[in-house]
Amino acid sequence: MLQDIFLVEIGIPDKFLLYAPKHMALMAINGAGAKAFVSLKQGGLSQGADQINDLLQESGLLDEPLPIDAEPTRSDLTLCPTFRCSLCCTYCFSNGGVRQTDLTLEMAKKAIDLALSRYPNDQIESSRLTWHGGGESTMAFQVMKEASYYHRRRCCELEITPILSIVSNGVWPPSVKRWIIAEMDRISISCDGPADIQDLQRPLVNGAPSSTYVFQTLRDLAEAGVDFGIRATITEHNVRRMPEMVDFFHGLCGVKSLQFERLTVCGRCEESQIQAGTAQDYVAYFRIAFERACELGINLGCSGVRIFRRTRRFCGAAGRTLCVTPEGLLTTCHRVDNRDDPLAGEFIYGEWSEGGYSWDEQRLQNLQSRLAVENLGWCQDCFCKYTCAGGCAASRFSETGSIEGQQSDDRCFIIRELTRLRLVHLAGEKGLLGVI
Repeated sequence: MLQDIFLVEIGIPDKFLLYAPKHMALMAINGAGAKAFVSLKQGGLSQGADQINDLLQESGLLDEPLPIDAEPTRSDLTLCPTFRCSLCCTYCFSNGGVRQTDLTLEMAKKAIDLALSRYPNDQIESSRLTWHGGGESTMAFQVMKEASYYHRRRCCELEITPILSIVSNGVWPPSVKRWIIAEMDRISISCDGPADIQDLQRPLVNGAPSSTYVFQTLRDLAEAGVDFGIRATITEHNVRRMPEMVDFFHGLCGVKSLQFERLTVCGRCEESQIQAGTAQDYVAYFRIAFERACELGINLGCSGVRIFRRTRRFCGAAGRTLCVTPEGLLTTCHRVDNRDDPLAGEFIYGEWSEGGYSWDEQRLQNLQSRLAVENLGWCQDCFCKYTCAGGCAASRFSETGSIEGQQSDDRCFIIRELTRLRLVHLAGEKGLLGVI
């Protein structure tokens, strides 16, 4: 168990953290304790090693933890119903709006049936249907509405709880907005900040500003009291404005959940030449934004930094996700949505054919093994091992040509520094740093 307990330096004299992600445990020790722990982990018998060993034993951290990969109790499905889009974002991974294909209602219903039959009925408690994709889901509204009702009806027949969610640009006709407010359990709106940034990075398909429409949607969601959050893509244009963005969104709609995700250069970025900004700026300004978000009662996060969740794989792309593209392809990663994608051979595992779906179960099993963090050599000594789990495989591929390639230094730096930030914040909340 010692190999999965990590010493975390926090930049405070004579204070360190011991982090056991498999046990979801955190404790503070002084400099002498840190030296003793390092000695113990290396098999040495330095002064204090016995005391540290006893401390870990008494805390239960040397006991076998609960398994990370428990059998799923929720059968999830992501439907991407169209490539059509009302925006023309400068960084869209899918070049949304170029292709015009829509998922048919029959394909959507069969995908729901497939998701609900994937695991034994007595094992599943709920099923979440998420509307997502490289286009804007609401542009295929009739399919989205009818398939959502079908999912609810099938869940009720199976006596499991239906959950409905959407990831959207927030540019909706009034009738669509009313339906979403009434029917969705969780809503995520993509919005990149104040009007000058939103309109620069996420204009309407005709080039006109989108901010007026999106901001009104956010105000309407807040007024309706629904569960919603905002996801912002952080680029060279807004990386230094993250603290300002926290205040802006708070004032606009009182949002309680924010995701600030650093740009992955792909898709339309080749045409727009937009860049992510430096990793150092991202960390520095995220820190300031995080402190401000805490003051306002906002949960600010980013993918890979999740100290309250244990995982052996970064996301469902490692073999668990059931995602259907507008063309009826089965993929584990919504970013890989066509056969010409360089990652198609890795993540696309099935397709619609003759009134049903066929798929390669062995490919899913292989993905789960290949992308398990225990098989990613560079992760073994990192304290983010069981929270980041190696990072985004698609991003690693774009950087190295392999889904098993080592994540870039910039990405590892960001994940480590922001995980450290969250751990120090948690230690402060629990009063751990004041007792050593």
